[in-house]
Amino acid sequence: MGTVLVGKFQLVPKKECIQDYGAMQSVQQAAKDIKRLERDFVVREELMTNDMRSIQEALNALWKKPISDISELLYKQRNPALLQKYNLEFVEG
Repeated sequence: MGTVLVGKFQLVPKKECIQDYGAMQSVQQAAKDIKRLERDFVVREELMTNDMRSIQEALNALWKKPISDISELLYKQRNPALLQKYNLEFVEG
């Protein structure tokens, strides 16, 4: 995947357009067409920031169920097997 340098910004194809820009020649052709650049490309750092945000949201979503289950078992049900396994004891107070 090629990048297009516009001033001090490096533009890369948007995810939904990346299959159209596998060849360097297609990237070079797009670099000559401002409408294609605006439509199909994004600043590299913006893409990276959005990707990191998406990864963070996906990882956080993966942890919701296990955390909810452990919370239910330890704090609501006070599951004796888990309390013993992790050597936990709740003090009423």
